[in-house]
Amino acid sequence: MNQSGISALNSLAFVLRALRCFNAAAFAALAFFYFASYSLPPLPSHSLKLIPLAQISH
Repeated sequence: MNQSGISALNSLAFVLRALRCFNAAAFAALAFFYFASYSLPPLPSHSLKLIPLAQISH
C-alpha cells in the first residue's frame, strides 16, 4: 500500500476513535440527565417557558 493510502487509513482510524470517545461521552451525559431528572425536584413550569420573539417590544 502506498504512503497516501496508509495516511488515509490512519486518519480514518483517528476519526473513528474520536467519534467513539464522543459517543461514549454523549451517552454518559444523557444517562446522567435521564437519572437526574428522576432524582431532582421538578423545576417550576414558568421558568421553562420561552418568550416568543414576536411578543418582545422594542
